[in-house]
Amino acid sequence: LWKTKHLDSLSLREQVGSTLDMAFLNQAFEVRKLFLSGNLLTSFDPVVDFLNLQYLEIANCGLANLPADMGVLMRNLRVVNANLNAIKDLKPLIGMGRLKRLSVAGNRLQRLRRTASVLSYFPTLSQLDLRDNPLTVGFYFNITSTNLVVHKSLEKQANKEEGEEPEPFMLRNLDASQDAKYHARLDMGTKLRRRAYEMLLLNGNRRLKKLDGLDVDREVLVKQDSVWAEMLKLGLV
Repeated sequence: LWKTKHLDSLSLREQVGSTLDMAFLNQAFEVRKLFLSGNLLTSFDPVVDFLNLQYLEIANCGLANLPADMGVLMRNLRVVNANLNAIKDLKPLIGMGRLKRLSVAGNRLQRLRRTASVLSYFPTLSQLDLRDNPLTVGFYFNITSTNLVVHKSLEKQANKEEGEEPEPFMLRNLDASQDAKYHARLDMGTKLRRRAYEMLLLNGNRRLKKLDGLDVDREVLVKQDSVWAEMLKLGLV
């Protein structure tokens, strides 16, 4: 791989065997797109700069942590898909100043303010998915097991009319009308947590266009409904 200086994309998704030997990684530093999803990784600890890398897919790889200096070594990443792991902290991503899309659904993120603080370091972030983490429990009707798209070929026909092909190891977008109905039946405690979540993330990421599979509606920041009234009553705003 160290001889393939013009290799644009490298995919090793779902290799046969129990684990994927990552010894090759430091020889693949010239690639622009790297797809490793669906493998149990022995490690993910790059030690060289990946200055060309713009797209990284490490979903469903059994990762509990990200390398501490990942954001420095992979500073030009635009898209990161780390869905379906056991990641507890996004701080290692700091340094990716051009990050536009981040998917970390189905992980172990539970500290809202810490997570929102880290996300504020990505000024160009436009799409974010944090579904099925402890900090978003109960927020949405759909769950990972019914939304995960693993094989693109199975979904091509269903999405042809809509002109949209879902990416492997990504969650489908949510239906806004269905979400509105589900939200209306939530208990007040969950509504309060979801509103606080939305306000923190939208205030910290001004360019965010899609959050958790839904188009961003910034009216939620000033919407004075029963949830807002309860937040005022509790001194949350």
